[in-house]
Order: sequence, then structure tokens, then C-alpha cells
Amino acid sequence: MNSPKHSKTFFSRWSLLILAVVFFIVPFSLRGAKLALQGMKNDVKDWLPAEFPETKELAWFRDQFMHEQFVVASWPGCQEGDGSLEYLSEKINANIHAHDKFIGHRFFDSEGEFLGDQLGLYTLEDDHFNWGGLNEKWLQGRDKSWYFVVKEDLNPEHFSEGAVAKLYQWDSEQTLPGAIWRFSEKLVTGANFLSQARPLGEFPVEFYEDPEYLEARLFKDANSGPDVLEILAGENGTLNTSQTSNPRELALSRLKGALYGPDGKQTCLLITLTESGKLDLNRVVGRGILGRPRGLLRIFSKEAGIRDENFHLGGPSVDNVAVDEEGAITLFRLIGYSLAVGLGLSWLCFR
Repeated sequence: MNSPKHSKTFFSRWSLLILAVVFFIVPFSLRGAKLALQGMKNDVKDWLPAEFPETKELAWFRDQFMHEQFVVASWPGCQEGDGSLEYLSEKINANIHAHDKFIGHRFFDSEGEFLGDQLGLYTLEDDHFNWGGLNEKWLQGRDKSWYFVVKEDLNPEHFSEGAVAKLYQWDSEQTLPGAIWRFSEKLVTGANFLSQARPLGEFPVEFYEDPEYLEARLFKDANSGPDVLEILAGENGTLNTSQTSNPRELALSRLKGALYGPDGKQTCLLITLTESGKLDLNRVVGRGILGRPRGLLRIFSKEAGIRDENFHLGGPSVDNVAVDEEGAITLFRLIGYSLAVGLGLSWLCFR
């Protein structure tokens, strides 16, 4: 007696087609997930109930001082005379004034705005030197666009150093097919061609030698407690008058709870941000997780010898970045769980 034939299940009949569709969609899904992680942006005020007194205080503060965004930085031992405080303050102020000697060149507009600020440029740990065969160095912009700078022969109308740096924007598509094409191009020809690039401007050759000159300026000002104390109670301080017997004590009493702690010793560094800094807070205070750039303040603090776990930051800008980062971590975990569930169900259905 012949055994009855088992009818094929739905997955048995269509398994090849289903797998083809899945493997076609997966790369686009992964790219979409990556873009979702990179595009997350939160404002802490959106998370606060309107009836909270703290919410009302924050709203009042923003009404009065909305044009200023700030970050407060402190750490154990942050006191007058602390070497780390002096180094960090000097490092930030050097960054603020890095372009001063170039003010007046034509890559600053009539209002003093710098091209790097407009594009939100920043350098990378790996500058992909000579990726396109032009001895170029690469940067990225605020919108994740790619830019590169090359050194070219002198244009005698503008500079006299013997060469100039030229900045280009690379307009190639940042897509999976584009990546496959560039990989194939380099495999076959040994190099990638930068034909899809448009010039943005010329700069002194120093901008090629050190592309950090092209970076957007993130900081507007930086003042520590001792700096403000000197302004108030120093030799020419506003409180140093004949009517004040002890201007330092008076100034310190006013600064306690703001730039000084209750002990009158523990202090902090108050950093205000430029428009570029406000638009790219990760570049200011980010922790550098999930492929995002590490914040410049955290880089400087490490150079100053301050351990990450001891470096404390505060302010609405810091809150916004913290919410973004924790949200991205949670979303990344959910993507992992979704993949695990999907693969598990696929194995059960196709076995």
C-alpha cells in the first residue's frame, strides 16, 4: 500500500521567493535603521510636564536668554589654581581664536561668518588621505555630506605662500549601490575618481596642512569662576571701590551657588556656544557612541588629565544630548531583539 503524499506547505512552495525578497529588503532596512539612529534629536523641554514648576522656570529662562546656549563643566578638585582648569580654559579659548589671524580674508563674509561654520565641518580620526588619488584630506559636514581639501599651485591674485588649499564638496550618492560602484571602481582601476566634486573656495595653505582650521567654531566664550571673580574683585574690578572693604569676599558671596560651590572653593567652567555649536551638540558634549563623533569638550578634558567618570557636564544642551544618546542605545537594542525574533521565526517556518 502506497503511503499518502504530503501536500506542500505554503513556506515550502514559496520559500525561495520569500528568501529572495527578504535578502533584497534587508540592506535597505539596515540603512534605514542607521539613518534613524543618526537622525534622532530631542529637546528636554518636550519631556517635561507643563504643570511642573521646573518647566515654568525653564520656559522663563529661555524667554530671557534663548539667544545663549551654555554648558557647565566641573570635576573633583576644580578650584582656583587647578592645572586642569587652566589647561581646559586655555584650550577652549585657543579654539575660539584659532581663526583670528585669517579675519578679513574673503572666505569670511561681510558679517564675519566662516564657511566652515555654515557647513558645520569637522575633521575625522581617519582623514582618508589620498582616497581619491589627489593627496586630499577628508572632512564631514553637519548633514553628513563629505568634503575634501587639496593643495594646489598658487593663484597669485590672492596669496603669496606658494600654494593654496582648495575645499571641495563631494556630491556622490551615499547609497548602497553607490558604495558597491565605488568598491568595484577601486578594485578595477586601483583608485576612486572624484569627478563629482564642486569647488567651494580657496584658503591659505595652512588649511591643508592642518584641516582643523576648516572646522566649525563651536564655542563663543569660556569663563571660569576665578575669571569672573577677577573681573569683579580684581585690581580694576567693578566691586573694587573705596566703599568696599573686602571686594573678594563680597564677590565670592554673590558667586556662591552659581560659579562657586557652598565652600567657596569648588568652581566650574561656563562655556557658551556659537550657532554652529547649537546645531551640532554631539560635536560639543557627545560621548562618541554608535559611530557618532566624540564631543570636543570631552576630547579637551581627556587632554587635561580629567578622567571621563569625573568630568561632569550640565545645562539644557547636555540634557538634550543625553536623551538622544540613551534613545539611540535603546533603539539599537530593539533592532537587535527584532532581528533575533525574525531569525528565530524564519528558522521555525523554514525548517
